[in-house]
Amino acid sequence: SSGLLRMSKNKSSSSSSSSGKKGTASTPLDVVITVGLPGSGKSTFSKLLASQSGGKWVHVSQDELGTQDECRKAIAKALKHRQPLVFDRCCVLERERRLWLQCFRDCPGVVLHAVFFDVPPAECLHHTTHTARCCCSITQTLKNRQGENPCTRKASDAEWPG
Repeated sequence: SSGLLRMSKNKSSSSSSSSGKKGTASTPLDVVITVGLPGSGKSTFSKLLASQSGGKWVHVSQDELGTQDECRKAIAKALKHRQPLVFDRCCVLERERRLWLQCFRDCPGVVLHAVFFDVPPAECLHHTTHTARCCCSITQTLKNRQGENPCTRKASDAEWPG
């Protein structure tokens, strides 16, 4: 099964999660995939989850690892050792999420949770401008489109960077 946890600026929802203990292939293994614009709080959430778990949760971030290949290696290692993980990446477009979900397809017992950070694009732009964390194409597109949100826009994937 999969779940959706929606994080908004002024409110949040919660769902149940595992204890974070390593288990066998028959034990459910939680995987959280963050979804949201640059500057929406994905990294803050992901790092807190990993640090507050006492090292039981693995934080995988392309911003920190540098390449998709390094992310795939880190994901494979966590899955091999049956460690719950939080995947910290924008994953704004459905086709991008689909690509990353393939990493978890053949791992038995994985329970996927998508956490959508519902933060207004203008606020995200403010965060990315003042923290200098992200100079990615999504941020540039937001600036060019005056804050339009690709998470909610009814446009073809070809119109947004991926």
